[in-house]
Amino acid sequence: MMTARNIIKTMVNRGNTLLGVGCYSAALSSRVDASKAIKIGTDMEDPWLDYYNFVIKLLPDNDFTPQVYGFHYDDESDYYVCTMEKLSENPVGSKEEIKAARINASAIKAFLRFEIEIEDLWLTCNFNEYYFDQLKKVLLCIRGMTDVVTEEDKEEYGYNAKRLDIHDGNIMWRHDLPIVIDPWCHNEMDDREDLSTWADEQLADSPVHM
Repeated sequence: MMTARNIIKTMVNRGNTLLGVGCYSAALSSRVDASKAIKIGTDMEDPWLDYYNFVIKLLPDNDFTPQVYGFHYDDESDYYVCTMEKLSENPVGSKEEIKAARINASAIKAFLRFEIEIEDLWLTCNFNEYYFDQLKKVLLCIRGMTDVVTEEDKEEYGYNAKRLDIHDGNIMWRHDLPIVIDPWCHNEMDDREDLSTWADEQLADSPVHM
């Protein structure tokens, strides 16, 4: 039976570069189009699927969501494959633009963690009204769907609750625009087998860029 891990291993052996590995999925380069990446998920309960279905698909022209070009899932084998734009790990631009981009990303993380509110976000970010409106739509969707933010929240919810998982690795860049790529994980992760552990063991000789 074909599984996500078999697909990942086969693609790496065929020359696709492993770009990154998380708890639920791996991202690989496309050998056909260097501007695209292929995300392979190992679990149809991956919280990223809620992000795809209820944020990315509902805001298809938003500048602050990753662009998705194709999506395939296999319920029987419990995996999905998604072709999407390849984003950068760091902002691109002049020294001043990069500095402003980092400030924007820090403000986004603070807003999603409920440390600041929308008025503070507007005052902190270096976006014009159009871009701020685009950003606000995405962030309000994410905040509205987040169950767990603090340790106190964690104790009130079960395994399948969406826990905020915002850090530098889950914000990537389209030039100097910060793009939230994966805002959540499951509330209880301690007993879960992490895909990155498997990748370290099985794909140790592949070129990984985390």
